[in-house]
Amino acid sequence: MARLRFLLLTLLHLGMFLRPASAQDTPPPEPVAEASTNKVAGTISVIDAETRELRPGDTFRYRIAEDPTVGNEPMRVTVTATGSAHFNVSRRYDTYVTVDVRGRKLAEVRSEVKRMLEETYYQTATIDLDLDNVERGPASLANLAKVQVFGEMQGVFPLSESGPTMLSDIILQLPRNDFANLEKVQVQRVESEGANPTRITVNVETILKGNDRSRDLELKDGDRIFIPARRILF
Repeated sequence: MARLRFLLLTLLHLGMFLRPASAQDTPPPEPVAEASTNKVAGTISVIDAETRELRPGDTFRYRIAEDPTVGNEPMRVTVTATGSAHFNVSRRYDTYVTVDVRGRKLAEVRSEVKRMLEETYYQTATIDLDLDNVERGPASLANLAKVQVFGEMQGVFPLSESGPTMLSDIILQLPRNDFANLEKVQVQRVESEGANPTRITVNVETILKGNDRSRDLELKDGDRIFIPARRILF
């Protein structure tokens, strides 16, 4: 009897290591995302750009098919801290229409931009508008204060958290462009929601050549920096 009990215990012990893996032992398959995904600390969050509500810090890729200025590169539009987004009427000019996008969906914003452009600037405006980046929480760059550069030089840059960010600091981060007129850089600043932007013209060329920081301008969150083209005489 003792030998039989020993044999049964031995077989039971071996069975613990040789048994087929159950569903509980098999790790679940990683979900397949049908929208863009963001992996953070080993987790996956699926973001549907068409259905999520828009918020400050989001950035759009934006193009008008009928834009008279030839070019395939989309314009970048960043939602300001107040929830406004400024959509240029053409990639060449600094005239724009403003839409409050907070809590709205992409389809609503496309429709609103199209309506405003056709109301004043275009007979027909075909809008290509998609999210370029998505605000994903406090650790995301999209959640930081930032400025947008457009015109002959383009980009979106976060403001420094350790001190003031000056206009010349941003210009120095951009690739050199001999066709950019740095003598008439225009900073467009919305002081309050619904107000027309204040336009401040700065001669960045003089600041950089003479290292004269007294003429520089401290930037604020949501500032839009327009770099005009340099006039070339033949």
